[in-house]
Amino acid sequence: VNRLCHPRTHVFEEMDHARQASPESFQSGRAITAILSQLGRRRQMRVAMQVWRWMERTPGITRNVFHYNALINVCEKIKDWKGALDLLRQMDEENVPKNEITYSSAISACEKGGNWRTALDLLKSMKDK
Repeated sequence: VNRLCHPRTHVFEEMDHARQASPESFQSGRAITAILSQLGRRRQMRVAMQVWRWMERTPGITRNVFHYNALINVCEKIKDWKGALDLLRQMDEENVPKNEITYSSAISACEKGGNWRTALDLLKSMKDK
């Protein structure tokens, strides 16, 4: 993750290299979840989005609820409630099921971004499911 955050790093090349070094952890999805989580702790949305785009373009990588949760958590950390809502919509489009963590992180992103009404709407939709 340190190398990914360096300003001159080519994220796609670093991710390809990491995947070659540890194909099993990338195949299971654990490595990407850990990378996105670490980027969230560092509030590195730009890098997290590059990793997300790498996932889109890389054959054999399927985004799952854990990946989405990690990226929504990045949105929460930087108070980007619109980004969190966009990811929820994308989950619907890709038929990725949401869980309590998904909703909790999105609600928190809305709350931290000052959008209480949307946070309450999400809480209601979570209870309805």
